[in-house]
Amino acid sequence: ACTHQFLTRIDDEVLRRELVESRSTCEEQLGEPCRSIAYPNGDVDGRVIEATRAAGYIAGGALPRMMQRTIHDDPLAWPRIGVYDRDASW
Repeated sequence: ACTHQFLTRIDDEVLRRELVESRSTCEEQLGEPCRSIAYPNGDVDGRVIEATRAAGYIAGGALPRMMQRTIHDDPLAWPRIGVYDRDASW
């Protein structure tokens, strides 16, 4: 099962499993290819980007505070806006 972990803090095998299984689950539920990812907690570094590429993603969104560890023109490290529980209107 996927756990929405900080990807930079897990070992290579758990990282691969999180990326592959979450992509597969999305594709099964949507009935469409899943080619992009919003990194859990916006957390990314070069190792995560390469694992994400190997898992078949072509685009990924990271939070700007995490992006100092990445190459900014890589489509697997595009900036995104964080959305949190406090942003909900319920």
